[in-house]
Amino acid sequence: MSYKFSKGYQIIGDLSGSDDAQRDTGIDFEDNYIGLQTSGSTVFVVSGSKVGIGTTTPDYELHVAGDIGVDQYIRHNGDSNTNINFTDDKINLKAGNLSMITMEEKSSAPHEVRINNGGNNIDFVVEDNSGNAYFTADASTSKIGIGTDTPSHKLDVDGDIRVRGNDIRDNSGNPAVTFDGSANTTIVNNLTVQDYTFPASDGNADQVLQTNGSGQLSFVDVSGGGGGGGSSTPQVLKAGINATFNLSGSAQFQTIPFVNVLFDTFTTGGWDASNYRFVAGEDGYYDISATVVFDELDENVTQYQLWLISNSDHATPNSLVGGYIGLVQLAPTPSDMDMGTLQLNTIAHLSSSQSASVSIRQTGTNNSGTTTLLAPKNRTFICIKKL
Repeated sequence: MSYKFSKGYQIIGDLSGSDDAQRDTGIDFEDNYIGLQTSGSTVFVVSGSKVGIGTTTPDYELHVAGDIGVDQYIRHNGDSNTNINFTDDKINLKAGNLSMITMEEKSSAPHEVRINNGGNNIDFVVEDNSGNAYFTADASTSKIGIGTDTPSHKLDVDGDIRVRGNDIRDNSGNPAVTFDGSANTTIVNNLTVQDYTFPASDGNADQVLQTNGSGQLSFVDVSGGGGGGGSSTPQVLKAGINATFNLSGSAQFQTIPFVNVLFDTFTTGGWDASNYRFVAGEDGYYDISATVVFDELDENVTQYQLWLISNSDHATPNSLVGGYIGLVQLAPTPSDMDMGTLQLNTIAHLSSSQSASVSIRQTGTNNSGTTTLLAPKNRTFICIKKL
């Protein structure tokens, strides 16, 4: 080596600083080794192809035994946008210029560790000791998977779930499902199973669950043998026609004139004989049936239709009649051109003042108008019972 102003190859031993009174600052030359010393301690060495700072036996190309100060970046050589960026109270880890993890001490709590701070399509995945993903936050779908790396819902759990608390709460924070810790579960408010909605509260003694035919279940009385509140006298009615009723026109709706009321025990509402309809006196469920007997069926009639027309909230809308809660049809054949029978049965929910009536309609061309509905009252009639 050359030293100061010497020229050519020189063999020189260790060097010490001449201005150092203790003579403990110098350069230590050894076989494939150079060490810089201050105050008798080696602080920097080159050992073979390795550099050590604070150590005389470096294990790596750069081995620092102590703290390192960085103004801002630690970069990957040849890939400068993969780096660790240090700023005041904040560290940002980037790979390929995508912010993977950001850690920040904010001016006040809460402080923050954020994954995917750049809003990129970066999934957060935790693997088990077999290399399988047991937790996945899917950035592209905003869904969480536990036991699956392809969650299909906001939270997708492939396995059992244990709830250590008492409640599963709804969007308003109110308990929706409550567990008591003894394998008992309470559903708060209404429970819908498939198309059936159960009532939110318990019924009274001797009551049973009954459907309205539209999926709504309710408790009804059965004591006393008649329903309708459990009284000894059930709320029922029966009305029939007084005289033969002729059908006329094609596709024309005719309200059947049930004017002969055999009995009507409804305390409120009941049969309106002037308008041939039943009017509900109170909110509830009603069993409604109607029977009509035809005579002289017309071969030109394509179809006879029996409609139960109503303004119930649960009626099916119809542009011809407004709404209906029951419909049956009869397509006559040559073998039954004399007489025929149509029967309609349903359960309907009616609110107070809502009504129901029965209309008959024949469709076809060139019908002769010979078809009649037969009297008396026990041949063509309507029956209604409050449940």
